Amino acid sequence: MKESEIIIVDYIPSQVYYSLIKESAKYAIISIPFTINRMHLENLEKRIENIAKGKLAENLFAYYCSENGIAADFNTPSTPFYQTDHRDFLLDGYEWDIKNNFIHHDGNVLQSINYTDLPALVPDRHSKDQWSKRNEKIYESTKGVRFLFTFLKSTDKKSREQFLSIRLSQQQIDFLQQLANKYGGNTFKEKPFKEKWFWSKMSALKDEKLSLIIRDFPNLVIAGYADAERWNFFKPTNSLNDNNFQNYQKPFWYEKIRKGETQLLKFMDGVIWTRIKNATLPVSMLKAFNF
Repeated sequence: MKESEIIIVDYIPSQVYYSLIKESAKYAIISIPFTINRMHLENLEKRIENIAKGKLAENLFAYYCSENGIAADFNTPSTPFYQTDHRDFLLDGYEWDIKNNFIHHDGNVLQSINYTDLPALVPDRHSKDQWSKRNEKIYESTKGVRFLFTFLKSTDKKSREQFLSIRLSQQQIDFLQQLANKYGGNTFKEKPFKEKWFWSKMSALKDEKLSLIIRDFPNLVIAGYADAERWNFFKPTNSLNDNNFQNYQKPFWYEKIRKGETQLLKFMDGVIWTRIKNATLPVSMLKAFNF
């Protein structure tokens, strides 16, 4: 795809954006007892923030579709907070998942690289991770699966990845941890508790801490999508080498960084980071989202 085909959603009113963040945060909080800790994070607030960021990307994209007359179906694949997500939306006869990452750069545009130079990333940590599900249809009537790659882009130096923080009281954390221990990240057919009871309990346990801290409203960047015609071009990030991307001319596209026992990949001199194994290719090799 071409750089001119990148879509930057930068016209969302602040009140609308705030409501989407709040909705995403509430979903992340109530769903945490039914979410597996795939990143093995000990900090419960950090886990909730990660869920909220992913949900925010979905909500921003849904808003973009609504404003532009794109007939994406978010209702059919939608699941309640106590069940595992199926797909994010249906469109053009396909099942779609949104793969979002956070990026930061100064100014409104990238200076020395293009958005099409950025890596499209699909988590591939184990045999049952997201990359392994690229050909698994949920609905018999669909034609297949597509991955849509997006970025949440911040130009605020102070916010970087911390554009959103969710701060809970210790009593709230203990309450959520008790529910997490009880439900163990499993999904349920029937609602295990009523939302009204949950939020009433959370409200009663709140102290003087702020629950939601918003430092920036990152723009949504819609990069492009991949489907079965592109799967063979993806390579694992834990074995990247220059031969993986023969059409990629710029040197030092990525750099391996070790922090303690954790190995990180730094792309484009820190525009994007990842700590987990992914399947990847440059955004330039995706198909443009031109619906």
